[in-house]
Parts: sequence; structure tokens; C-alpha cells
Amino acid sequence: MTSVKRVSIAILVLCAIAVMGQAVFAAAQTPAPLPHPFAELQRILARLDLTNDQKTQIQTIIQSAEQQMKAVVANTSLTKDQQKSQIESIHKSAVGEIESVLTPDQKKKMEVIRAEIALGIPLEKIHSLGLTADQKTQIHSIVQTALGQLRAIRQNASLSFSQRQQQIAALRQATMSQILNVLTAAQKQQLGQTGSGS
Repeated sequence: MTSVKRVSIAILVLCAIAVMGQAVFAAAQTPAPLPHPFAELQRILARLDLTNDQKTQIQTIIQSAEQQMKAVVANTSLTKDQQKSQIESIHKSAVGEIESVLTPDQKKKMEVIRAEIALGIPLEKIHSLGLTADQKTQIHSIVQTALGQLRAIRQNASLSFSQRQQQIAALRQATMSQILNVLTAAQKQQLGQTGSGS
């Protein structure tokens, strides 16, 4: 009886291993879902007070681009690099079409929000402080310089992940400090900042 129980347990264990193996194999064969290519862009667009007509046009552009991207991914004759290149090209083209639907004011706001996300600095709030034309020019210059430096840091393959994060954090702090130096004491207080370095 004991030997029968042992055999039964052994069979159950082997069955469990076989089932687990099949599940792992199936998971390995199933491609991981692609991240939504327009997720960040749609979050930005949601802050632009789009008209219903603009929303419809943009949704059509995005749906068309997504269909093209799916076709690229499904094309097994392409290498991974070719797929990536074509998807980036489709994305870039779609973003250009979307921007053509926006008004000049919406494009400016979109640029501010993009920079805000990239740099982690509340630029939209800063722009609501009643800035003078000179302040706007100075802040725009500071932000553009910072974005150029951010791109350089991200593209520097010699940096480790930790080094890259440290440099980005230092860049954000330096950029915020420069922006605060452009603001008046009243504007800093309105922003919730008490000193040029905080």
C-alpha cells in the first residue's frame, strides 16, 4: 500500500511538472503586449481643451497609425530593428498629423507640457504666474538648453542607469534653480517656493 501511494504521489508530481512546463512554454511563445504607443501623447492632449471636431480627427489619426503598427509587428519578414524603425516612423508621422490639427496656442501649451514631463518641473504652473515677456524668453531658453542636455544624457551609452538617473536629477535641480532666479519674490511665493535653490 505504501509503495502504491508513493507511485501515485510520483505520478501526481510528474503531471504537475508537465502542466507547469507547458504553461511556461506557452507564456514564452506568447509575445508580450506592446506598450500603448500614444498613451503619453493622449495624456498631454487631454490637457489641451480640444474641440469635439479635433478629438474626432485625432482619434482617427491614432487608430490609423495603430493599425499600421500592428501590420508592421505582424510582418515576420522584418527584423526587430526594421520593425522598430518603421514603428518610430509611423509614430512620428502621426504626431505630425496630430499637431497640424492643433491651434497655435494649443501647440505652445503642448510644448510646455512635454517639457514639464521630460524635466519633472511644473512649467505649466510657472507659466500661469503672470510672467513678463522677458521672463518668458529667459525661461524658454533655460528649458530648451535643459532639454538638449537631457537628450545628451539619455543618449550617452557610457553611463550606467544609476549614473544617468543621478545626472538627470542634478539637471532638474539646476534647471529649477535657474528658473526660480528669473522669478520675482511674489511669483516664487505663489509657486510655493521660498528660496532660489529650493
